Amino acid sequence: MIVRIDTTFISRGQEFSLYGRNPSGKPVLIRAIEIATGNVEQLQFSHSVSGEMDVYSTTAPAIDGYLMASVGSQKVTKKIGNPIPSFVIGYRDGYTVGYEEISASGEVINSGSLNDAGEGWYWTTLSQGTAIVKALGRRFIVNKNLLKMNYEITMEGGTLGSDYQSAGLNDIGLPDMALDDVGLEDATLDSTMPTVTIKEL
Repeated sequence: MIVRIDTTFISRGQEFSLYGRNPSGKPVLIRAIEIATGNVEQLQFSHSVSGEMDVYSTTAPAIDGYLMASVGSQKVTKKIGNPIPSFVIGYRDGYTVGYEEISASGEVINSGSLNDAGEGWYWTTLSQGTAIVKALGRRFIVNKNLLKMNYEITMEGGTLGSDYQSAGLNDIGLPDMALDDVGLEDATLDSTMPTVTIKEL
């Protein structure tokens, strides 16, 4: 079972390690795909053990693409560098995987079948404006920025007025800071709420 990769973002040429539990010695495969060309490279790795974890260490190629790693049937993918908008998913080998590209407003802007990268991995480049990819009966958020709602808030009018009368301060003593016989009378606070307009951008 793959547990984690020791970095949240893989840079081109960066060394990294894949942590997992593999006591039965299931096959391990670590590959990388360059999205711009579709070329797939198999990465060589070293194996060590840290506590109960198997550690597989390697170096990312100098590409913009995705890591595709598997321990047995468990798969994980991770972005390498800065690939063009794309989608990569691990599944079972030898399938035709359909997909839909969906905009933030819910419109289907493209559909088809994912490219087969072999060994149970599928991928595609994405159209501009794609926020969600629907594949294998699930929806995957691929561009969270497109799902953020932006608003402009304006306020017009409104007043905040106050009036204090007959206020008195008597018998103030220093340095003991004694405040006696403090009177605050006939205080009024008048306000008018402004007109608030919220506009979605």
